[in-house]
Amino acid sequence: MSLLREVKPRNARTARIVKAREPQVTESRKQVLILHGTRCPDPVRLVLKTVTSLTKPHSIVLNKKNENIHPFENTESLEFLALKNDCGLVVFGTSSKKRPNNITVLRIFDGKVLDMVELLLISSPEEMRLLQDFKIGIEMKPMILFAGSQWADASSSTTAITYQTLRSLLLDLFQGEEIPSVDVAGLQFVLMIATGEQDSAMSDDDMANRPVIHLRWYKVKTMRSTSAKIPRVELEQVGPAFDFRVGRVREAEASVMKEAMKHARRPNEPKTKKNVEMDLVGDKIGRVHLGKQDLSQLQTRKMKGLKRGRDVLDDEEAGALEPVREAVEGVIMEPSLHPLLEIVKSARNGAVYGAKVRFPHALVMVFLFRSGTIREKIWLVLKATRAHASNLARFAIVYKSMMLILRIINPAHPGKEGHYDTFLSGMVGGYMIFGRGKALNSSVSQQIVIYIFARVMLALARISIEPPLATVGGAGASAGTAAPALFTQRLDPALRKKIQQSAWPVFASLSWALVMYLFRWRPETIQSSLRSSMKYIYVNSDSWDGLTNFLIYNT
Repeated sequence: MSLLREVKPRNARTARIVKAREPQVTESRKQVLILHGTRCPDPVRLVLKTVTSLTKPHSIVLNKKNENIHPFENTESLEFLALKNDCGLVVFGTSSKKRPNNITVLRIFDGKVLDMVELLLISSPEEMRLLQDFKIGIEMKPMILFAGSQWADASSSTTAITYQTLRSLLLDLFQGEEIPSVDVAGLQFVLMIATGEQDSAMSDDDMANRPVIHLRWYKVKTMRSTSAKIPRVELEQVGPAFDFRVGRVREAEASVMKEAMKHARRPNEPKTKKNVEMDLVGDKIGRVHLGKQDLSQLQTRKMKGLKRGRDVLDDEEAGALEPVREAVEGVIMEPSLHPLLEIVKSARNGAVYGAKVRFPHALVMVFLFRSGTIREKIWLVLKATRAHASNLARFAIVYKSMMLILRIINPAHPGKEGHYDTFLSGMVGGYMIFGRGKALNSSVSQQIVIYIFARVMLALARISIEPPLATVGGAGASAGTAAPALFTQRLDPALRKKIQQSAWPVFASLSWALVMYLFRWRPETIQSSLRSSMKYIYVNSDSWDGLTNFLIYNT
């Protein structure tokens, strides 16, 4: 449960206070909250003291030790303190045996943690400069320089996103109040944040292999130069010098970050014009949308002889199509074409059945477990439906074609169906449609094959305890065909009855036991749709923070 209860305004004054706490389109300078952990040694205290002095008067320091704050495990205490003190940035310093000299920087948006980065301090106290040597005026804006290839990496890799998040956090922390212009005399300090190069052969998972981040302060000294207008500039290192390595990182969700990045239109920002854009060479391109034109209102030359009623036209069109209909029916009723038309109709039936089975299943699974816009979800539903219908239709074509070929080339009885023709035709169709190419990684194909396999196993289990029959009949088979004997030994009727009574309970119990064990310890081995369903039932039910997401929807 959250430490702060949701306040519902009961009067106009309370409503104004609650609205003032909400995220604003035009935000003022973020307040910085400085917190101390259970153990806070001198190096960590020096970093916190430096941040406090650099962010005055927009920093709030709570010197009391906070014993139960673990940012990457539970953020409720941090969110509570940030909301109480109206702070958008939090710097938390602590030290433990596993993570010594640890500084965590995080941002708050709408009362929740937006993102945070853990910095592991590696400088020794002897290497740090004393804070007393570093004196900077209040609201003095430094020039911030990021040096290193990591800061310029705009790719979507995990490492690039980590350094992009850290860069954004440091800019929010040190850039100060946003102002339209700066006096040149006020540019007195440079904050350089440099990263070393990382060995590509080393793994980035180990924090010890990550490059060191050097944070240095320099004072700008202007000297006389040969030019009368442009002075010679020199940099003198001052203030504390810190070295860090990046530890754990929590990135912001894309939707929340998009909401947090909204801002009001700036004074010099031009108004955006709808359907007007600039191309790569700087030309302005506009798009014009025309409505649907009503051709019935188009002025044309009208003759009395052309003014006939709609019923007359419909009767004439029906009379014109009647010969075509009769010709088509004559073709499909031709006995010599019956085997080929069987292939066409089986493909039609496969496509219709695949669409009827897959569409409602895909509709529920996509809208329940997938994220995205309504348009994207509808596209996924139609894509899965088309794949299922296409697979069944193509399998029907291959299967029926193979059956026709095997009947024609039957050496013993030409034109008659052989005993194993169905087995061979099914094997060829299964390989061509479900056993190669894109079907190997298609979830729709995997679900169809798993469904068939489960039914085959149940059928074989039933056959295994039944005595062999002399003849067997079935769909498409003529009565009196000899059945293959899978088991020649005849079971005792009493034993067979006992097996029939106990087989299903044992099978059901073991199936659920195995699937729950695999879901708990090896979830990656379970088919994706089943894994999503089980996660929805057994994992998402473990957490809630109110009545709404307890009864209505999951968090």
